[in-house]
Amino acid sequence: MKTIQKLFVLVLTTLFFAFGTIDAVMAVNWNKKTKPFPGEGRNNAVSFVIGNAAYIGTGYAYKNNANIFYKDFWKYDSSADAWTKIADFPGEARYRSVAFSSNGKGYVGIGSGNGSSIFKDFYEYNPANNTWSKIADFPDARYGVVSFSINGVGYVGSGYDGTNLKGDFYKYESGSWKAIAALPSGEARMLAAGFSLNGLGYIAGGGPVPSVFGGFDSMFEYNPQTNVWSRKAYSSRLSSNVILSYVSGGIPYFSVYNDFFKYNASEEYFEFLGDVFKLDNYFSSETFFVINNVPYMTLGSFGGFFDTTFNIDLWYDADAVAGTGIHSVQTETVAFYPNPASDLVTVQVNATGSIEIHTLSGSLVKKQIVSATNNSIDVSSLNKGIYILTIKAAGKSRTFELIKK
Repeated sequence: MKTIQKLFVLVLTTLFFAFGTIDAVMAVNWNKKTKPFPGEGRNNAVSFVIGNAAYIGTGYAYKNNANIFYKDFWKYDSSADAWTKIADFPGEARYRSVAFSSNGKGYVGIGSGNGSSIFKDFYEYNPANNTWSKIADFPDARYGVVSFSINGVGYVGSGYDGTNLKGDFYKYESGSWKAIAALPSGEARMLAAGFSLNGLGYIAGGGPVPSVFGGFDSMFEYNPQTNVWSRKAYSSRLSSNVILSYVSGGIPYFSVYNDFFKYNASEEYFEFLGDVFKLDNYFSSETFFVINNVPYMTLGSFGGFFDTTFNIDLWYDADAVAGTGIHSVQTETVAFYPNPASDLVTVQVNATGSIEIHTLSGSLVKKQIVSATNNSIDVSSLNKGIYILTIKAAGKSRTFELIKK
């Protein structure tokens, strides 16, 4: 059993965080909710999030010596801690499809199904009236793709068409799919992890074909302003075709089987967190989603792709405070007040550094250099709400919840 680093969690519950040193060696803290997924267990389902709710559906299971593909969808309301069955996905039942949300709507499409069918159809879900509508087909049929959303635009690409790996990408905008820059030559892949952060898109890991373990150890970053992909990082931990990811508190987390690790962007390294679920060594193909920066996990299978035992428990990171998803990860002496704030925030640090303020969706709204003294940060132009304030100094960082009133 791998050793898990034990970490302490910082939760900012007072209006003033006084001087003091906190030695935070902290990790994620996954616990089960009392209400499991109410549908049948499966793997390779998809999810999208709108407001305080996640929508989970499609997927695959091997039961009674038969392949079963699903098209049912379920809504998890985090504020009520309740599941509700919604309208079934209107296309053919499938797995290894893709989903994203944009401007209050959910989008699901592509994937593979019964008889090795490969799809290119796509559908839009409207939560206001619980209906699905067909939208423009994706440019070609494939599965094992990735998706992410940036500023209300959905991006989909990579994957496998049954013969060739794909490296091309498209964005869905104004009712149609528009080609954007493809991954660099030689970097086409399937079953990679995709996510967005700070207005940029990312694709990490993935494999060459479904039946081959291992794969690509690189992570690429997409800038929609320049329409350019650039290589961001390498790690042997990324080299997997069962890699999954999510972003919480401005930090990308990855899961490969039951091994967990995260990417430290400021210092550009991958930190191993160990076996956080303590499930079977080959537990995989689960579904992650993030609501108000709190990550959740459900579904997945034990012992490999054709195992007949499935997880239906709903797990959540109990140390990711609702609205922040923040974990303390460094040691530093700081002061930060007042909180809530209306006009100015005072930040005190013991070394020259910087502060960054992000929205809960990860968009950077303010960045400022700070020195080893009192620093005034003007937040008067920010809209009312909750933000993530990160203080970086002396090669370390601390992250807080900032409430703008």
